[in-house]
Amino acid sequence: MDSKRPLNNMKKRPLEECYTDRPRKIPSRDPKMEDDTCGEKLFQFRVLLPNSTTVELKLTELRNEIPVEELIDELRKKYNILVKQRRSPESRRRINWDYEDIHFTDAESRRIMPKVNLRNFKPNKWYFLWLHDGSAEPDVYEGMWDLTPDTDLLKELPDDYTFETALADLIDNSLQALWSNGKGERRLISIRYSTHKISIFDSGPGMDGSDGNLVKWGKMGASLHRSARGKAIGGEPPYLMPFFGMFGYGGPVATMCLGKLAVVSSKTKNCNKVFTLHLEREALVNASRSEHCWRTKGGTRDPTESEKDKAPHGSFTKVEIFEPKVKTLDIKSFRCKLKDIYFPYIQCDEVSGKTSTPVEFQVNGENLAEIEGGEVATTNLHSCNGPDFVVQLHFSISQSSSSMAGQNQRVFLEANARLKCVYFPITKGEESIQKILDSLTSDGFGTRENFESFSRVSVRRLGRLLPDTRWALLPFMEPKPIKGEKGHSLKRNCSRVKCFIDTDSGFNPTPHKTDLAQHHPYTKALKNFGNKAPENENEVEVEISRDGKKMTVTELEKQYTNWISEMHDCYDDEITGGLDEPIIVLVSSMRKKLGITAEVVRVHKKIMRKGQCWTAGQKIKVLKGACPGCHNSNVYATLEYIILQGLPGDACGEARLICRPYDKPENKGCHLGNNNNTIDIRDSLVLPIRIIDSEKCIPVDEVEWGKKLEAHNQKSPSSIDLLSDIECQKLEIEGAFPTLVQAGDAPPMNIVAVIRPKSFRVENCSNRLDQKFICKDNLEIILEIKYRADEKRKGEFDHIYSARVSPSSHQGLHGIYLFPLRMKQPLLFKKAGFLTFSFFLKEQKDIHVEQIVRVRASAEVARWEVVGCNNDELRVRVGSCFKPLSVECYDKYDNCVPFASVPKLKIILSSNGTILTEAHSTKVDITLDKSKILIEEIFIESGRLDEILPNYEATLNISRVDKAFSVSLPCRVIPGIPEKITLHSSLLKKQLKPGQIIEDLALEVFDEYNNHVEKDETVTLRVDGFSFTDGSGVVRGEGTDCTKKVDAKGFVDLGNTLKVSKGYCKNVFLSVISKEKEIFKQWFVTVLRELRPVTKVFKNCEAGSQLENIVFEITDSQGNVDESIHDEDKHGQPHTLSILSDSFEVDNTVRYSFRRGCCTIRSIPLPRREGIFSLSAVHSRYPELKTVVKVEVENTRVENPRLCENYQVLRHSPSSNSQETRGAFSPQSSLKQVHIENAQEEEENHRSTRNHEDMMNVVISNHRPCESNEILRHSPSLKVPKETHGAFSPRSSQKQVNVENARKENFKRVRNDDNMGNFIYSNHKSRGNDQFPRQSPPLKASLETHGAFSPRSTPPAYKTPMLLEHVDTPLQVHTENGEENHRSTRNDEDMGNVFSDDRACGNDQFLLHTPSSRATHETLSPPSSMKLIPYNCSSPVFITPKMDHTDAQIENSATSIQDHGSLSQQELGDALVNCGMAVNDHDRELGRLRLYRRQIHQDITNLQASVDRDFINVSTTPTCDKELVSKQIESKKESAASVMCKIPFESRTQDVLGVVALLGTVRSIELSRMLAEYLGEDQMLAIACRNYKAAYHLKANSLGETISRGYHAVCLEDISARFLEPSSDPQQLLPLKAPILPNGIVPLGFLGYAVNMMDIEESHIQWRTESGYGLRETLFYRLFGELQVYKDEPSMFSAQSCIKEGALSLDGCITRGNGLISLGHKEPPEILFPVNRPLSARVLRAEQSLAEKRLEMKEINKRIDEEESAYIRAKAELFSTGKKFNSLSQNGSHRSR
Repeated sequence: MDSKRPLNNMKKRPLEECYTDRPRKIPSRDPKMEDDTCGEKLFQFRVLLPNSTTVELKLTELRNEIPVEELIDELRKKYNILVKQRRSPESRRRINWDYEDIHFTDAESRRIMPKVNLRNFKPNKWYFLWLHDGSAEPDVYEGMWDLTPDTDLLKELPDDYTFETALADLIDNSLQALWSNGKGERRLISIRYSTHKISIFDSGPGMDGSDGNLVKWGKMGASLHRSARGKAIGGEPPYLMPFFGMFGYGGPVATMCLGKLAVVSSKTKNCNKVFTLHLEREALVNASRSEHCWRTKGGTRDPTESEKDKAPHGSFTKVEIFEPKVKTLDIKSFRCKLKDIYFPYIQCDEVSGKTSTPVEFQVNGENLAEIEGGEVATTNLHSCNGPDFVVQLHFSISQSSSSMAGQNQRVFLEANARLKCVYFPITKGEESIQKILDSLTSDGFGTRENFESFSRVSVRRLGRLLPDTRWALLPFMEPKPIKGEKGHSLKRNCSRVKCFIDTDSGFNPTPHKTDLAQHHPYTKALKNFGNKAPENENEVEVEISRDGKKMTVTELEKQYTNWISEMHDCYDDEITGGLDEPIIVLVSSMRKKLGITAEVVRVHKKIMRKGQCWTAGQKIKVLKGACPGCHNSNVYATLEYIILQGLPGDACGEARLICRPYDKPENKGCHLGNNNNTIDIRDSLVLPIRIIDSEKCIPVDEVEWGKKLEAHNQKSPSSIDLLSDIECQKLEIEGAFPTLVQAGDAPPMNIVAVIRPKSFRVENCSNRLDQKFICKDNLEIILEIKYRADEKRKGEFDHIYSARVSPSSHQGLHGIYLFPLRMKQPLLFKKAGFLTFSFFLKEQKDIHVEQIVRVRASAEVARWEVVGCNNDELRVRVGSCFKPLSVECYDKYDNCVPFASVPKLKIILSSNGTILTEAHSTKVDITLDKSKILIEEIFIESGRLDEILPNYEATLNISRVDKAFSVSLPCRVIPGIPEKITLHSSLLKKQLKPGQIIEDLALEVFDEYNNHVEKDETVTLRVDGFSFTDGSGVVRGEGTDCTKKVDAKGFVDLGNTLKVSKGYCKNVFLSVISKEKEIFKQWFVTVLRELRPVTKVFKNCEAGSQLENIVFEITDSQGNVDESIHDEDKHGQPHTLSILSDSFEVDNTVRYSFRRGCCTIRSIPLPRREGIFSLSAVHSRYPELKTVVKVEVENTRVENPRLCENYQVLRHSPSSNSQETRGAFSPQSSLKQVHIENAQEEEENHRSTRNHEDMMNVVISNHRPCESNEILRHSPSLKVPKETHGAFSPRSSQKQVNVENARKENFKRVRNDDNMGNFIYSNHKSRGNDQFPRQSPPLKASLETHGAFSPRSTPPAYKTPMLLEHVDTPLQVHTENGEENHRSTRNDEDMGNVFSDDRACGNDQFLLHTPSSRATHETLSPPSSMKLIPYNCSSPVFITPKMDHTDAQIENSATSIQDHGSLSQQELGDALVNCGMAVNDHDRELGRLRLYRRQIHQDITNLQASVDRDFINVSTTPTCDKELVSKQIESKKESAASVMCKIPFESRTQDVLGVVALLGTVRSIELSRMLAEYLGEDQMLAIACRNYKAAYHLKANSLGETISRGYHAVCLEDISARFLEPSSDPQQLLPLKAPILPNGIVPLGFLGYAVNMMDIEESHIQWRTESGYGLRETLFYRLFGELQVYKDEPSMFSAQSCIKEGALSLDGCITRGNGLISLGHKEPPEILFPVNRPLSARVLRAEQSLAEKRLEMKEINKRIDEEESAYIRAKAELFSTGKKFNSLSQNGSHRSR
């Protein structure tokens, strides 16, 4: 590479010149001397040695003074190092270090001895010191200045500097420097040019080398004034603040581009010396190539006298360039160019209001302010004196947008610009701009511009002209498009404006400062000012103000246009006047047509223009394109008038020529009227006078004029003709006038018309397209298209379209009128009817032609529509017909299409896709004109109206059978009138009690079709035996009526409304009447109650005595006392008894109260006569409770004790909790009577301790007839609570027989080896009799009951004797897991045994013991209702157990039982026990079988749920297969899922499985939709990956596709499976337990878990994680968890108690387990799971297992039936044996008597 390459050939700096802060190289320092500790200061000295060497010395000191000797020693060390490093062979003079007077001096030549006072020097700043060793001082010092720039700058230096731009850079430095001069200090810039030297001198503050300022001037990138640039933002225009510094290389680069050698001399006021800097081009280039530092020579000298004269204040800077490249220079042109560039600094009149010279510029000694010429001065000279249009702009940018091209480039946050628009008028018919151009050319500054290309914009930055900024008009200066002469006038006036722009330093220039940086945001905003900024360039905000007021761009444009109009009216002078006297005319109404603004004009008939006289009446020809109206051809006309704007003496702004075209008669020309005060233009033309100036208006002689008139007459129009299709083809024009048209047909591309001249004749015309038969006149043809729907209505038209067309040329043929019909009216033939096409001339409307086109309806039917019916009328009640409907057929353009025949229709009523019903037997007919079909008798029958509650909105769909066409319309189908009633009440299912209020009663009301009737439908309730608690009932003949309304759910709520008003055992009814028709009636019977005396027989009563303690009780149908009959008069429920008698006198006014179902009468006096008398006991409230008692009264008193048996009365009060025995003895034995009222009171006190599970006590008395005083006395209430374990009540202890003590000795425990329980034997002895009794049958006792005893325990306390009446209720055992086990009550632990010990003589009683219920954690229902029955004979009785089977079953079973008639009582007892054990065995086996059947039932339920999911809701909706889902995913452009679908399966990596939506299938479209809605589109489009690494690198594997959207990824290896062992079956379901309700059953409608209802896609069925888990355990369990799926919404909500992680129903409801429920209609998801209907092998296996379980269930049911039959037989045998046993016992008792 050539080492001599000049600097200007280096690569130039880029053009995007924004403010740049660049990092700078820091010179290397001595680490030891640069250590900056606390308190140390760094002092920097450049020491100039006597041998022309420069040494840099840096000292870090804590001291304020150092000895000179120490400083010299340090200097000597540095110098020796420098000598060793020097490579130059040049030898230098030795320094005399041993000189006696060696010392230093500073820049002021002050001697520094003996110490250096560091206080005089500032730290971190460079100072010069001179070393003196006694020798002479050199003039130049080598390496005095270090100008080493950043190496990057060497690549960015401009290489296209011109002489003017390089010199301007140096002048910029000088101008910026001297701008800081103080007041009174001279501001001078002097440039001297000669062939051998160029000198630039300025009187600025100068530079002395301190702080590196002189270095910065010569060092590239080290600008002196760059930091001051921000100060030049803002201020007042024209922003004279010359802080031009930007890049830091203007000085050195400019000097090197101007010459080979430069010397910079500078002096400051504080320094006596002039510092010099030497720049040598070759030395710098060589140093840069050899990687040396750019160290240049320097020196000091004294200022010259000339320099002192130019800078009297003592500071200056002078740049001298030797051997300049430019040898010749036009000094005059150079002066003018410099004046243009720095004009505001040379001559300014905007700062102080008067002209001033801020800076004195001299070129070769001549002041530029005194010279003439230059573009700026010439331009200012020719501007008008009117006001300028000045606008102030403020540009701002956000902080975030301030960084533009790179990290080192910045844009200031604000900038300012002033726009000053100056108007250059036309004077005396000559444009001022043209005068400027002519003046510059004559002065020798000729340019290539003309009037059109003249630069209308110039820009100055900080007052400095940017010469290359020669823009066109700014956007806001562009004239707005206005038609006519006004628009042309505005455009011409806008071209007379030039905009002068002044900017501050916020705008960036190019490196040469010749233009603004093109890509700077403020530059782009300025050039685009007035236009809407693009979206990518709208970061700059522009604030507009004018005269201190802010405005918008629109307001600015409006004011600018007004300003131009004012300038034009005031200063433009196109013509001075005419050659004749003017006529003053008012033209207020004609200004627009004349194209002028003044209301007064001067009318002339003769003027002088362009050296030619123009006179009214002169024939002229205006050439084509001269002005508006003359675009297409030459215009021949007659000149009539010349109009000048304004009054005489006014500056004429506009002038117009009024001409009458040659084809217009004189009466159509311009006319002056009203004594020449007005003007009427008529058909004349108004042309601007500039057509004369442009030489486009020329006079015409008579010959040419005559030929033109003759040709015109031959071509005068006669008619309009439409070209045919063939003729259009010859012209290569598509289109012709249509003939046959159908709706939907495209209109012809074009309709072609021509104007035929008068000479045209059809019969003698062989070529219709001959030009001579087609008029070429510029006439316009108007086309009008009108429409009428029916041919009959000819006078009724609708205007469709109109167009006006001018002639055009085609294939060389002129006068073609082309109507682009299809482009203008593409849907012209959309509507059927008649279209009339009318063509006529605009100028001559009598020349016209008319064509009619009929448009028929399209044969393509689009839809049906129901007409003449609105939605409010479509309301029908189910069971009736819609009103007749009319249906019309329309094509796709809404044209009515006639029906060809009566179609076969299918009418369906539906709602939300669900078909409610289909109408049959509908009558369909067609109208005569076949335009409509009439549909009648649309009968609606449907029982599914509950599905469209509450609005009953549905859709009536009428379609053809083949579904080709259909019409749907909304309607309301309401239910019919009430027809059916369903009664809901748990109380009415039981027997009713008088006075009872029915709390839960509701009537569900249906119509004939089982729909709930509509809300507020009324029904009439009629009752008998009930009353209405709200008093709303009205008594009628048959009962009580009340009208009720039906609620929104179809119910009539009667809760707490009805009260039973009749008594016991009465028939009552409830009926419902609708529309006077009884639709429901149900009879009820009140409970049966019987009033009876406890004592049945009253015999041998002594006359005159009284019956005492007579007890009456009210019992139910089972014989149990109704304890609810209790006198509570204070609560309004009196229950009293009255005694009536017709046979003897009884006080019937006495009322006896009932207590707990019993009423005790203290005494009833008997008559004193003998006879049989009757008493009637009647309930006071319910007279049906009545009984009659017969009393035998005798006069003889019984004395024989044996007859006391007839007087003994054993009274028992049975109840649900106890059996009380009450006895009434003879009146003589009053001390022995049991006081029943005391017993009743005791019963009331202890009722809280009674329990249904307590065993009752029965006293079986055996009285010896010979001993009346040994009659057993019992308390009337002989109940033993189970808490006392058999102890009697203490209150009755004195009158009770101590049975317990009598029996303790006779009981003993017996242990049975066969584990049959404990046998209890009774051994009773009569008084005086020691005979042992017979052994009773064994009684098995429960070891877990209170009454049981074990072999190792002591005998339990003996309970009161009692008999078991019946045991027939199944035993229910409620275990901890909530299951119910139904077992027979006869088992080993609960079966009681009956035994007896009968003695012929004695009053010992037979004992029967029944254990109490067990007190375990299990709740046991009592095996049966146990009832104690009185028995007063001496033999025990076995009470026949009640059976839970029919009598027929028992009788049939009894036939097979062996005859026990020959067995003894002992053997019968043993047989009775064996029968009980057999019943227990069968019952135990039944419990086991039923438990096993329940387990099988659970297995069947689980298998059925697994199979059902493959058949759920098989819908008619088309399924979505995998291909359809893939296409839907691919439509999601630039998404990861879309890209993944486009990648072939074999091209994917093994770690990327695919999109979630394609990894599984389901069996129904409904399930697919709901699962997709549950997951959401983001998770459906997620990508399944093996691990995180595959997910992170997914974007890199997109095979060139762009993924601009975010995406989700599922990393399967990082999912923790909750299942212990992976399954080997790929489609194995997860072991999830079915949900269980609290009652222990699976919820109805449960279909399964979502994770188990997914089928793995076949291509990934064998995929496994490293742990062996498949997609079901990882991916789908992660997505769905234990999400449950139900058939419908009611099923899901009924199972809320067992839903844990959410559920969904197939009809659209979703609950997510955290309180969030999705309900209602929602938009269906776009991405679904593919639907795969074929059954899998897993389902087939499940069906096989289901069949096996069902067969097993059949077998177990058969075994249960057999076991139940055996149980019935055993029970019947127990019944028969017990009956025999009782019969034998009774016979033995009679025999003993």
